[in-house]
Amino acid sequence: MDFPAKIRINNGMDFFVKKPAPSLDSYIDLFWASNGNPDFREERIIPDGSCLLLFNFGKPVSSNSGNFHLPVKRCIFTGVFTNFISMKYDSFEDIHQQVGVIFKPGGAYPFIRMPLEEFKNQAIDAELINKSVFEKIYDQLGEADSCERRIMMLEKIFLEMQSKFDFHTLPQDFINLIKFRNNLKVNELVDKTGYSQQYVNKILRAHAGVNLKSLQTIFKVSRAIKMLQGDSKIENFAALAHDLNYFDQPHFIHQIKKMTGFTPKEFKDLSLPITSRVIYL
Repeated sequence: MDFPAKIRINNGMDFFVKKPAPSLDSYIDLFWASNGNPDFREERIIPDGSCLLLFNFGKPVSSNSGNFHLPVKRCIFTGVFTNFISMKYDSFEDIHQQVGVIFKPGGAYPFIRMPLEEFKNQAIDAELINKSVFEKIYDQLGEADSCERRIMMLEKIFLEMQSKFDFHTLPQDFINLIKFRNNLKVNELVDKTGYSQQYVNKILRAHAGVNLKSLQTIFKVSRAIKMLQGDSKIENFAALAHDLNYFDQPHFIHQIKKMTGFTPKEFKDLSLPITSRVIYL
């Protein structure tokens, strides 16, 4: 089994990540943990269709998205967001300790056992979902003495949970079709499934948290952001919008700003640390 790898985010904070064991790969994108003093004031999380489970062992952190606000005290679960989330760090002196799971699109449903549409654009205290389960996990992780141990312990817990349920391929088939055939229109995607649009949306709302059109938009913007990150030569945003099948440049700009808080040009010109889904400000 692979061990957590340390990555560099900033000088004051240790940050570790780990890809999941093979049997969890269909559900989970990444385990991560952090410990230290962040030299940034804000983590801006870019929507990519993922849900997040976060355990906090340090100072409470403020989370905001639009009119939504929730202090992260112990353990939160976030549904799929259609605009960015901000995690605010008020002091450079406080020690922050967190460990979490980033689920793949559709991957959280078997562990949460509730329709994910109920958590769209929301972060809630995970103990409200299942107090006995998440309170126990929090207490177990609190006994670990390092980021690496917390990650390995959390993965073991999820392996035990995963062994108790069956994997249903249909929701993931729908999600993969939308993600990898993003050039198709909604009606064309529905035709590819062989099911009615009503049924496809019912499955997606339960397992992915949003309907087909919303998920397609999230994947499309996520692809655009990766292109902006990866190609420093991009200057013609109208051409990029056309390549990504946006019907006009203003709509493209609006979607990027909704997801990141920046226009495409502002985002491209950022000289700040950016991972695939987080901007550090």
